[in-house]
Amino acid sequence: MDFNQAKLNPASEFRHPAEVVSEPSFTKDQKLAVLRQWEYDVREMEVAEDENMQGGSRVALRDVLNALDEVDPDREEQSSPNKQGGE
Repeated sequence: MDFNQAKLNPASEFRHPAEVVSEPSFTKDQKLAVLRQWEYDVREMEVAEDENMQGGSRVALRDVLNALDEVDPDREEQSSPNKQGGE
């Protein structure tokens, strides 16, 4: 599995966030990096859809957040004032 490609575009290497969690060749930090990128990508897609831009098939944000929780149960979930996770 190519970590650099997965970090740039998680959906190109994985079909579902749960696959990142079970990827044996990635460290915990690598899994978190990939899943954080996937979270960002999903949030960006939601914004685009809200602006009536067509999006492709994607996973649900909840699936990505669940995978993040599985990799790092002690992580602090960030409340997001906007869909991109910013303030």
